[in-house]
Amino acid sequence: FFPPLKRFKAFRNKYGDEINHYPQLQNIVLEQKSFSDEPAVKLQRAGSGRITGFSQNWNGKCPLARVHQIPHDVFPAAKYAPDNSWPEAILPVIKGKKIRLPDAPDPLPSSIRDLARPYRAFWQPCWSSRDTTRIPIENILEILAAEPDRVSINMDVNDMGGYCECQQCLRAINGKRNISNYADYSELYWKWVNDVATAVCAKYPGIIFRAIAYCGVLAAPSFKLHPNVLPRLCIELPTLLDEDVGPKKLALIQEWSQKASSLGLYDYMHGINFFLIPRIYFRNHSKLVADMVQKYNLNAAYYESDGETAFQGPQQQLLVRILWNPNLDVEKFLHDWYVDAVGEKAAPWLAKYFDFWEAYWTGQDIRKTSWYASVGNVYMALGEIPTHTYAL
Repeated sequence: FFPPLKRFKAFRNKYGDEINHYPQLQNIVLEQKSFSDEPAVKLQRAGSGRITGFSQNWNGKCPLARVHQIPHDVFPAAKYAPDNSWPEAILPVIKGKKIRLPDAPDPLPSSIRDLARPYRAFWQPCWSSRDTTRIPIENILEILAAEPDRVSINMDVNDMGGYCECQQCLRAINGKRNISNYADYSELYWKWVNDVATAVCAKYPGIIFRAIAYCGVLAAPSFKLHPNVLPRLCIELPTLLDEDVGPKKLALIQEWSQKASSLGLYDYMHGINFFLIPRIYFRNHSKLVADMVQKYNLNAAYYESDGETAFQGPQQQLLVRILWNPNLDVEKFLHDWYVDAVGEKAAPWLAKYFDFWEAYWTGQDIRKTSWYASVGNVYMALGEIPTHTYAL
């Protein structure tokens, strides 16, 4: 981050740690005085894992980036996958039958991450089973005893559905659906997270339990969470700009802020990998993030994105800077970045280029596309093909 150099304008970072800007200065005058600074969002400030240089240049922090880690911390694949000894009591009933998880590949992958990959999607534990609470407590206590430096445990739901349809689970959800029209398993799931956290924190009071509010568990529960539980809300923040969907998602954030000691954000800011034109929300997104920090106890944020490219200009850097200082002067930041990138004469033209795309993505024309119909989803469609923007 080079705080002294940045403070005295002797160093600027443009994209990541590989592309830096060092202004040509004849002299640097350093005042003899002390100063201090600290981030507003302390636990996590990160974008795509493909962006390097966070610690050095943007002062990001990436300890909680991975999601869908049930087969790592809760039901470790290393323990159950080699001989397919997954406890039957924890497995869900889907379409009337108790599922059987697939056999591990032969030979076994050398890394835990590769071994766990087949078990991170298409199934969830049966949260009505007592064993689904008892067994994770035992597993997590074993992990923490073996890894005394651990700071967090991941209890995220798996990806791609697979929620239990046993009689007890269906009776508990009672046909309820959430704002994204998923069957609402939040009461079951978040009670399970709470129960496990309460038991483990009796022995390890400093451990953070991170869990994503996603799809079928997006809604806030009716009860308050254990103070060590960090729910990470999966919300594409620019959807809050929509007149119909925005108020519902804002209400969701407000409800969560009343149930948790602090919140995490899991946002979606994809660009060049999915979109054909720069997807820009400099001003609107900055305001939404700043509001979450200042009003709703945001203490961790991650942006699922494409990594560091010039396609979206300083968008990634801007968001991480807002997480450090929600009062950042966004217009000044953008002006300085444009000047550093292309010089004083060309900077206004670069500003107009990005302003044009920000107006497009926040204006009325985009709302007429088939892509925009996904505004009510947890995250919007990944790519605007085959909407009219494809023709551009």
